Amino acid sequence: GYACRHSLPRGAGSIHWNLEGGGGEVDVAFEAHTVGGWVALAFAQSRKMSPADAVIGWAGESPAARTYSLEGYSLAKVREDADQSLSAVSVEESAGKTILRLKRPLDNGGSIVLSPDALAETRVHWAYSAQRALGVHDAKGSVVLDLVSGSGAEVSERSHAPLVAHGVLNTLSWMVMVPGVLVSSLFSRGLKAEAPAYHAKWYKSHVTFNLLAILLTLAAGVTAMLHTRRLSAHGAIGLVIFSLAALQSTLAAFRPASGAPKRKTWYQLHRVVGFTTVLLALANCYLGSIKMADVTAHSLGAWAGAMSAALAFALGFGTWCRMSVATRNHRGASRAKDTEMT
Repeated sequence: GYACRHSLPRGAGSIHWNLEGGGGEVDVAFEAHTVGGWVALAFAQSRKMSPADAVIGWAGESPAARTYSLEGYSLAKVREDADQSLSAVSVEESAGKTILRLKRPLDNGGSIVLSPDALAETRVHWAYSAQRALGVHDAKGSVVLDLVSGSGAEVSERSHAPLVAHGVLNTLSWMVMVPGVLVSSLFSRGLKAEAPAYHAKWYKSHVTFNLLAILLTLAAGVTAMLHTRRLSAHGAIGLVIFSLAALQSTLAAFRPASGAPKRKTWYQLHRVVGFTTVLLALANCYLGSIKMADVTAHSLGAWAGAMSAALAFALGFGTWCRMSVATRNHRGASRAKDTEMT
């Protein structure tokens, strides 16, 4: 049996432990309320996921448990680490639970050394999933265990509200407003000669969609800074995108008059900057969905699916509008032709 026990929040399970070998080894059991997938327990330096030494176990017909080094948030940074030593490890399913047991020396050859003087504040991360593939968490958390006295305390996670707001704002900007920019531009140019009144309306829509996209992107940048000040690849690409969007707005403000010698050059530059910005933004939205899936309980498919649905709605609505205008123009032309014939 185990002398010490800490219950995890929301009925996720519990962690049990003993100090053995004169305090030189910790015997731990992670009892997770899940079956059919994987469970993981990691010893870490801080509340962050990395760096940490983890043991991940799969039960079922072919039970297995391996040691891993957590070097980052992405799945590519979860690397199997054969240098870590465990004196015992097992995983089993019982009564609707998966139990991972391990015995680990304080210094097991990994990146995290449990100091005898700091056993009262041992950082432990836990996670599990009902799926066998890594990358998606059904539940996860972090605790500070006093391995000596047997007490434990949950580490409150940072609120992900700013990150979620960042994703929603960027989805509205680049999956809804920007398609509106493109569609209104096509309508405006196509109707310039045949329907000047509609051309003016679509051009105003084009300007409005552009302004809303920039404001939403700016707001998304602010929410990102509220969540983290560390500049990731996603953040660096976001800065490039915002700079290009600002350049695009500047170009629009200094558009040469129709028929001016520089108008054609301006138009080509406007198109290149616009399409480059859109392509970068779509790629960065996908990178962002990977991050969202990593820090929330929702899968990559859920975030990517939501963004794709927004994009499909915007493009579908734009296509419907274009078809409606084309049908109206065709009917108008038919009526005018009939009038001439009579």
